Amino acid sequence: MTGLEGRGTPAPCAGVYIISVLPGNCDSLVQAAIETAKHSLHTVPGFIEARVLASEDKTNVIVYAAWETRSDWSRSRWDAVIQEVQNAFHELATKVEFKFYMRREVI
Repeated sequence: MTGLEGRGTPAPCAGVYIISVLPGNCDSLVQAAIETAKHSLHTVPGFIEARVLASEDKTNVIVYAAWETRSDWSRSRWDAVIQEVQNAFHELATKVEFKFYMRREVI
């Protein structure tokens, strides 16, 4: 680690969606997130990985998507498939929160 991450030097980053959902919509939301991650892996430059987590009671879903740089993430917002899943998140969810993070360390 150089200590320059987050200061204009390209660094890996992640968007994290924290989604509240009715249990009946959980599986559909999870499937949409997985399909979009698969699409991103093969067609969207700078995409590293995604992780999709669902609570045992199916009322919360967390979607973590990692990118090589913030610019890669920003450009990905123009991808039609990514736009569709973001719409689906809002249609299926009771609440959607989004946080953007710069990666500091992987252990």
